[in-house]
Amino acid sequence: MTCREFVQLLLEHVDGELPSSVDELIREHAGDCPPCGDYLDGYRAVPELSRRCCEESTGEIPDELVSSILQAVRSRV
Repeated sequence: MTCREFVQLLLEHVDGELPSSVDELIREHAGDCPPCGDYLDGYRAVPELSRRCCEESTGEIPDELVSSILQAVRSRV
C-alpha cells in the first residue's frame, strides 16, 4: 500500500467500512510508515478535540480579539 492509497482509504477505515483485508493493510502501513501512523493518530484525535473545544467554549468572543480585528480593519482603510 502506498501513502496515497492509505490517505484515500482513511475515512472508510476509521468509520469501519472497509473489508478486514484492506483494514489490515492500512494497519500494517501505519505501523511501517511513521508519517502515516502519525497522520492516522491525528485523524482519530480530531473528533475528541472538537468535542472538547465545543464543551469549553462559552460562545463569547474575547474583547482582545474584537479589538485586534477592528484595529486591523481600520489600518487597511
